[in-house]
Amino acid sequence: MGTPRRKGSRTERSGLRASSRVAALVLVVVLAIVLLSSHAEGSTLSQKRAELQKAQAALADLQRSFDALADKTAAAEVRRAKTEDAITAAEKELARSEKDYAETQARLAARLVNLYKDNHSSVPRYLQILFSHSDFSAVMERFNLLNKLADQDNELYDQIAIHMQKTREQRAALQEQRKLQAVQMTELQTLQKEMNEKLTSSETTYRALKQQVAALKKAAAAAAAAAAAAREAAAKARNFYFPVDGPHSYSDTFGAPRPGGRTHKGSDIMAPRGTRLVACVYGTILRTNRSDTGLGGVSLWIRGANGNYYFYCHLLRIASGITAGARVRGGQTVGWVGDTGDADPGAYHLHFEVHPGGGAAINPYRILRAAD
Repeated sequence: MGTPRRKGSRTERSGLRASSRVAALVLVVVLAIVLLSSHAEGSTLSQKRAELQKAQAALADLQRSFDALADKTAAAEVRRAKTEDAITAAEKELARSEKDYAETQARLAARLVNLYKDNHSSVPRYLQILFSHSDFSAVMERFNLLNKLADQDNELYDQIAIHMQKTREQRAALQEQRKLQAVQMTELQTLQKEMNEKLTSSETTYRALKQQVAALKKAAAAAAAAAAAAREAAAKARNFYFPVDGPHSYSDTFGAPRPGGRTHKGSDIMAPRGTRLVACVYGTILRTNRSDTGLGGVSLWIRGANGNYYFYCHLLRIASGITAGARVRGGQTVGWVGDTGDADPGAYHLHFEVHPGGGAAINPYRILRAAD
């Protein structure tokens, strides 16, 4: 006979089996919850990324429409500058031709006076020649002299005709240039008006898209790669702030021709009148001009903590407290967009320059694009 089984031992074994089944069930539930949670987080992140891409694409399309107008406006400005220089050159050439024409007319007038006096003499010229010398060879020599004078008169008449034709052609060419200038001015004004209307009418949409993109970026920053990219972007933003806080447009016009033989020394950032302007870096206000005087009109200089100098001009006005010697932080309001100085009326924009170490201006286009 075997050893008798005790009732207590059977109960303990049954309890152990039941506990094992419960533990296994709990483990399955926990794993399911973890998998579902991971799947939900992945779906949310993918959705946010898709929404972000859609918003960024819409913002990029809007910005491209701004930039296309900026390119057209910049090209129209170049054409107008070239035409103005051509008109200046044509006016100088016409003035020289008219001076030559006047001098030739004066010579002709003097010659005609002499001829008139000769024709009203009591004795005709040819008789004076005949009777002034008894020597036939001397008479022939005097006739030869008269023939030479006649040739010179013919040459003088030819010069008059040439000068008249030349001045007529130059006046006609100048008139055509002025007509072209009027057409180009109308084109430029139309583009500037279109640009201003486009920027102004799109401001609400632009700001909404910017806010949407910012919000979606923040949501998508849950991913490690996105967080690293955001930290890098934040670091760049701390170093340089885009100077125009609002809808804007600009193109690479550095070095483009300007009237009077000048060239463009910066970037023109088109924006609605009164758009806020901010300090692009931490630094000190070097000097300001609060009056609408000179080419730049209302303007200011910032000496950055990085040693570079930054020039803002054509402002509507400068913010209170922005005076020479004042310290500014990146992103701080320094003024508002206007059209003072030599800016075309209604062509509201910020002319922005960068001078490394306070030296000659460099092309700021890439710096602006990196911060925009």
